[in-house]
Amino acid sequence: MGRRLIRALVALVVAALLGAATAHAFPSEYEWRTIETGHFRVTYHQGLQTLALELAKVAEHIYAETTALYEYEPRAKTEIVLVDHVDSPNGFVNVYPYNRMILYAVPPDRRSTLNDYDDWLRVLFAHEFTHIVQLDVKSGLPLAVNMIFGGLVHPNQYMPRWYTEGAAVFDESRYTSAGRERSSLFEMFIRADALEGEFLEIDQINDSPRRWPHGHIPYLYGAKFVQYVADKYGDKTLAAFAYLYGQRLIPYSLNTVMRKVTGDTYLRLYDEWKTQTIARYKADAERLTALGVTPLTYLTQGGEQHDSAQLFPTGDRVLYYHDDAQPNRSGWSILDLKTKQWRLAVEADEDGGATLSPDGRRIVFGQMTPSNTDFNYFELYVHDLDRNATARMTTGMRLREPSFAPDGERLACVQYAPGRARLMILDADSGKAYAPLPVAAFDQIFSPTWSPDGRWIAFTGWRREGFKDLYLYDLETNRLRRLTNDRAIDYNSTWSPDGRTIYWTSDRTGVYNAYAYDVETGAVRQLTNVLGGVFGPMATPDGKALIVASYRAHGFDLAEVDLLAAPPRPAPAAPELRPFRLHAPQPVAYEDREYSPFPSLYPKLWKPTMGEDYAGATLGVSTWGDDISGEHSWTAEVDMGVESGDPTVALAYANRSFLPNLSLSATHVSYTLQDSAVRDGELIDQDESRSSGAMTISFPFRGRETNGFQSLAYSHRFSLGAYFRYTRNLTRVDYEPTQKPPVFAETGLGSGLSLTWNYQNREFGQGFVGSADGRSLYVTMRADTELFGSDVNSISAVAGWSEFVPMPFIDGHSLAFKFIGGVGATQYANRQIFYIGGPPERDLVEDIVRDNRVFGDFIRGYEPLSIAGDKFVLSNIEYRFVIWDIERGMYTLPLYFQRLHLAPFVDTGWAWTGGLSPSDVKVGVGGEIRLDFVMGYQRLTTIRLGYQNGLMEGGVSSLFLALDNLF
Repeated sequence: MGRRLIRALVALVVAALLGAATAHAFPSEYEWRTIETGHFRVTYHQGLQTLALELAKVAEHIYAETTALYEYEPRAKTEIVLVDHVDSPNGFVNVYPYNRMILYAVPPDRRSTLNDYDDWLRVLFAHEFTHIVQLDVKSGLPLAVNMIFGGLVHPNQYMPRWYTEGAAVFDESRYTSAGRERSSLFEMFIRADALEGEFLEIDQINDSPRRWPHGHIPYLYGAKFVQYVADKYGDKTLAAFAYLYGQRLIPYSLNTVMRKVTGDTYLRLYDEWKTQTIARYKADAERLTALGVTPLTYLTQGGEQHDSAQLFPTGDRVLYYHDDAQPNRSGWSILDLKTKQWRLAVEADEDGGATLSPDGRRIVFGQMTPSNTDFNYFELYVHDLDRNATARMTTGMRLREPSFAPDGERLACVQYAPGRARLMILDADSGKAYAPLPVAAFDQIFSPTWSPDGRWIAFTGWRREGFKDLYLYDLETNRLRRLTNDRAIDYNSTWSPDGRTIYWTSDRTGVYNAYAYDVETGAVRQLTNVLGGVFGPMATPDGKALIVASYRAHGFDLAEVDLLAAPPRPAPAAPELRPFRLHAPQPVAYEDREYSPFPSLYPKLWKPTMGEDYAGATLGVSTWGDDISGEHSWTAEVDMGVESGDPTVALAYANRSFLPNLSLSATHVSYTLQDSAVRDGELIDQDESRSSGAMTISFPFRGRETNGFQSLAYSHRFSLGAYFRYTRNLTRVDYEPTQKPPVFAETGLGSGLSLTWNYQNREFGQGFVGSADGRSLYVTMRADTELFGSDVNSISAVAGWSEFVPMPFIDGHSLAFKFIGGVGATQYANRQIFYIGGPPERDLVEDIVRDNRVFGDFIRGYEPLSIAGDKFVLSNIEYRFVIWDIERGMYTLPLYFQRLHLAPFVDTGWAWTGGLSPSDVKVGVGGEIRLDFVMGYQRLTTIRLGYQNGLMEGGVSSLFLALDNLF
């Protein structure tokens, strides 16, 4: 046995050597360093040192202001990782098990809800650090518990999102001269809700509703409401609330705590704020109406995002970005202005800008493109309308917002880089690009557009003083001309057909409207006066009308403005919408050194655990750790059986610092194998223990595939593993010498190799249940072999295919198919290779507490694991649709009901050894009703109540209840 164990370990060493032979840095560009200050460790990779140093100064400055407001300082340094692997402005925090923050190193784009900033890095950090302080505040019993268990309990983590995000938006605006509290976009969103009767109740704003603007709702309503509370009771109200809430070991008593702080409740305060807010916006609407509201003729209806319009050279069609949150319907579409009919020209997951070639036959557009590691950058693609074919134009250039020159040979576009975005000129044929302006000219530029004569490029430029103004760049003289100079946000510039006028969008009145700039005289005129907002004005060929994107409560739709019916007026001077504040953080003491994972990797907490073994309950402890760069992670759990006294152990480690990725695991468990032994001709249970270990190396790949007008992001992964498992029979059965000995399922050592490939290009759509489109595939092969010490030889292969098909004429309805099959051979006489059957019985309360989901492949209508063989085939077919979008909570209680949906199903499967008989085929039918809801303000849960009916021999008819895990 000892030799076989040694030989089993050889398999692990083989996989390790193979991984080492091909290893390289993951990603290869990332060599980490850390800047440590008095309160932070900022970890960054090469290319980000200047930005990381700036962040360190900003962080210490914001630290002083935020901790003074909350009268609380975190007990440990906050770990920050600054990374530039994705073209998306965002940040994330977590205080479990230690205070950590991830910040992306790109600034917001032209239409981001984060577009209102004087210093984007400062706004981003102020928002995220507010979360750190707010969530870390604790005292009393929670603090005492953490002194024993480490960073286990954080009561303030269990607050509604409207409060946590609202307070963070409040602070990002408080510490800067911009932020979303001052954002004209946020004002527009909530103004439209107020004026159109769509204002949400307090129970509706915690989650991310399926109505526009989706995930921004907790930020939007939370920020305005928190500002109202702070205005009424003072800024210190936030600190007092966080302090008292952080004393409670059992959270969720939102109104009780608020009553102690202010003598009032959030429920009453929200109703008061809602009434006053609606009244204020109605008064604003009356004032704007008195000035004359611009009439709009709508060209599209019901769109969440119908914007970024461009006219075809013939003037009878419009290219625009169309996204109504349905699969296969997001992308660049063409609207016929006569018939008002539209069609999707080419898919695109987001609006990265697009431009028509001068002949109207090609569309060049920006598209987020995953690479084969962890990068996700914008690249340019070209779609040929005649051939209905899409091709990638650039690789690794991070380009978006293209604009064709009149000659059709060049493109002006925006190139993103850490902390900035600059103007680039790209040769459409060769793909070569150059930057016409020095890097220091602007920190960021937006929306370049070429003049009709090809001499000028109009764009929005931003420098760190916070001004977003219009500029003209003269390609002949290489000179810049500044067109606006104020604190308003000016962007979306376009040209009149004769090149004498520039149209653009500005919020200089507090409402986004369309304006015109006379290139010769410099005169500025206001072209619209609306209650919502208009964007991207583009003149028709005759100059008599504008095509704009108009905002209403459910999103943006294209509309036409008749300039003759609504003549322009002189533009008002831009007021001081945003107070000017020059940020000059003082230098801070810091140390810049090579990165070490250990400060963030070592265990920061442990927690008690409960489980089961073959004899009953187990009790134990678990702990885990991961480093801030994401290169290393590990978990450990040790339990002891209360009755058996046997240990249960689970250890795991993952390393993602090189390719291939490496994972190691080791477990020891004991369990009961039902009906697996025979005594006196009857099946009995067999208790077993299993010790196992595994090593897996994996190669991830990602990318984007195009086919005609379709474009899908995909990922696939190859994995090679080595493993061993040693099973031991724990069942003891007494019998007389005259009796036939019981027959047990074989135990012993099994070891060998595994090989897995999986692929998926699934898409999700708003209003759909689970995946709405695409597919996933996988193939797994395993071989136990005596070469690695296995007691017996066995081999198996399993392949699976899932397909998701949206119904063409019914939004939100889809068909989901899953097909799985396997074949194997083994020298075991009393163990089958495959077992299939229905879902196991579950303790729903225990599953909810532990968040245990139902995993596995089932044929509903039959007993669990009741069908066995060395070959199997299984299929599930479900028709999924939503029957009720509930989207309501219960006041401020930690319960939010999202939706109720149905899934009638037909399952088919069979497992057999030897030849297949038609009688082996099992069919089960039934249906499930599923409820999606959010518990504890955070945890999305789905409960399945199903009826299953097995139509063949051995079938059962019963109800089952479980937590969902959709395939």
